[in-house]
Amino acid sequence: MRWEEMPKGHTSVAELIKQFETHCRLEGKPETTCRWYREILNRFLEWAGDICLDEFTLEKIREYLGFLKTRPRYAGHPTTPSNGETVSAYTFRHHAVVLRLFSRWLHDEGYTMEHRLERVKTPKVPETVVDILTAEEIRRVLESEPPNTPHGSRNLDLDRGILKAFGKGSKERVVPFGYTTTKALHRYVLHFRPNPGLPQFDYVFLQQNGWPLTKSAMEMVAKRIGRRTGIDRFHWHLLRRTFTVNYLVNGGDAFSLQRILEVVALLRQTPDDAGTVGGDKALWVEASHRQPWAIFLRIVIRV
Repeated sequence: MRWEEMPKGHTSVAELIKQFETHCRLEGKPETTCRWYREILNRFLEWAGDICLDEFTLEKIREYLGFLKTRPRYAGHPTTPSNGETVSAYTFRHHAVVLRLFSRWLHDEGYTMEHRLERVKTPKVPETVVDILTAEEIRRVLESEPPNTPHGSRNLDLDRGILKAFGKGSKERVVPFGYTTTKALHRYVLHFRPNPGLPQFDYVFLQQNGWPLTKSAMEMVAKRIGRRTGIDRFHWHLLRRTFTVNYLVNGGDAFSLQRILEVVALLRQTPDDAGTVGGDKALWVEASHRQPWAIFLRIVIRV
């Protein structure tokens, strides 16, 4: 019997989700993206139960999205209590998008005759002001670590010379950096960089024990900077937004910015549709989402 003729309606959706996750990994999608897909689809299964493919219908998904829209935020969270608010528009959108991706994959792989969720529209999310650091906040961040210390010399702006780095989706990027960063790199490598914990650790930036920096270590650094500067909203992606806006406002080339930062929507330049950035009528920049700890490598430091 040919694949197209085989009955597939009784196939477990849970098993198909595992196959979908494997497919995403083989396509080279980042591990964080694969985990994000899995968590959203497993949350759907928690609601739907152990259903088969025949039960994965447009009506079932609409019923689930209706439930999700009224579900209290943090419901069932092991540490964060629910505050009575419903899930955000962004969470709702993410669930709809991932379910549509899964449905499209089912169709592409021949499990379904049609893309069952094609009529599910991607929910809109509110357009908000792009939050960036002010000049005073940038100064406080730069001065939060003394320059002549391991921490101070490790805060670098690698968005200016040449640095090859692998970004999202294992795409190689050439990142320029200049004189100030060259000085800081030399100082760090010659005086502050610990000896690698293992011979194969060829990373530039290491922890004090010689092991590579981890996600949790980067999150701790961000929290420490936030406490020292009084900038409670500080996180690594905020630096990306701040750099993006200042790069354009100070005459930077939008197309080179696109190559460096993978900017999705570059800017709207007409007076009528110019967006608001940091409270000023200027440019609207929508940058693609990054792992927040990766942006650590793009801090400008005064040394």
